[in-house]
Amino acid sequence: MSEPPQPEEPQAEPILQRGLGVPWLFAAAYSAVGFSIYFALGVVADRGLGLTPLIFLASGLLFGLTTLTYVEGGAMFRERGGSSTFARHAFNELIAFIAGWAILIDYLIVIALAAISVPHYLEPISGDLADPGWEVGIAAAVIAVVSVLNILNVTGRERQRPLAILALADLGLQLAVIVVGVFAVWHPDRLTEHIHLFSEPSARQIIYAAVVAMLAYAGIEAASDLAPDIEVSRRDLKRVASLGAIGVPLVYAGMAAIALMAVPVVGGPHGPHTALGGEFVEEPVLGVVSAYHPAWVADTMRWLVAVVATPVLIWAASTSMLGVSRHIYTLAINRQIPSWLGKLDRRTATPYIAIAISGVIAIGLVIPTNVKLLASIYAFGATLAITIAHLSIIRLRVKMPDKRRPFRIPWGMAWGMAWRIRWRLRRMWRLQRRHLLDMDAVWLDLQLLV
Repeated sequence: MSEPPQPEEPQAEPILQRGLGVPWLFAAAYSAVGFSIYFALGVVADRGLGLTPLIFLASGLLFGLTTLTYVEGGAMFRERGGSSTFARHAFNELIAFIAGWAILIDYLIVIALAAISVPHYLEPISGDLADPGWEVGIAAAVIAVVSVLNILNVTGRERQRPLAILALADLGLQLAVIVVGVFAVWHPDRLTEHIHLFSEPSARQIIYAAVVAMLAYAGIEAASDLAPDIEVSRRDLKRVASLGAIGVPLVYAGMAAIALMAVPVVGGPHGPHTALGGEFVEEPVLGVVSAYHPAWVADTMRWLVAVVATPVLIWAASTSMLGVSRHIYTLAINRQIPSWLGKLDRRTATPYIAIAISGVIAIGLVIPTNVKLLASIYAFGATLAITIAHLSIIRLRVKMPDKRRPFRIPWGMAWGMAWRIRWRLRRMWRLQRRHLLDMDAVWLDLQLLV
């Protein structure tokens, strides 16, 4: 029996119009990426220790190349799906399937991480909110709310200015953490106090931290889903790509440097460690500003972080839920998953089955409250998806040389991108012996059975 045809995805008005200009477009793109520092800082500092700022900077340089890749691919096809869409045009459905499922689990992990961080960033209101019972309850409530809002198609994306203002507030808060930190906790000697290169941290820890650092750029797939909604000039597109590729890594590296001055690496019976990767792993930015002095500065910054970070994290969960629903719909119409998963609600035209199932899975990921485990799994999926995206763009240069490209990665074949792919494959090979990657292999195997 043939499966019933699915309704076409409704054609919404472009979310980003030409008249908004570069600042608003950058704000919308930054809102899809800039939230992840609120939970990535701790897990990277746990392994990177004093080298964390350099690790963020190095990963940021690679993120810059990744940004260019996604901008070129998104401008070429103006379709949702990110690396899965690129792979389908460049290679075949199998490669697109692998990329698609890697993206899917990453979306779910970002939802879980954002939701589980919310009660911890509400700690200035009450410290009890971070207790295990309240933590899971609040995180589950956040996921339930964003699921319902996405089913009802009340995501707020049609309201450009409030969302852009929230994104600018997020960026402003991160810059404030850096500027205030320079005056409150400026001790650059703390960055190198416990560094013994390739010993503390070890080469393996540095590599692991560099892989996990991709969590800090978790929203790149969500940002790529803006492609069908953008109507801007080629010149503005280049400006936004350049601002994102340079600005985001610099802000992250600056925050990491201030963080390790405020919450430094200290010696211990099991080697050097920082409270960013322990006591404050779920709320690293709040832990950083809590160390500012005098006390009134710390209190003011704590409330400022709570006021800005909480809605940013909820918005991140909502954006990721929107991304996962669109992604499941794309997989369904391309017959990479059962088509009933992409069934649209007749009234709201949203894939309600996909959203409901995703919400349940995300709550399941929240229950163990293990941020480090989720970050490690995410790193594998992101590495796989981004690597496929790079290979796809290179392949498309050969397969479709005459295809119109509103944006093109400069310097011909982009040897830097090719080197990045080689470097990522080597990192994946080194980490394949870790049990966390075995879990991801099981995930992909299960999807192949489906």
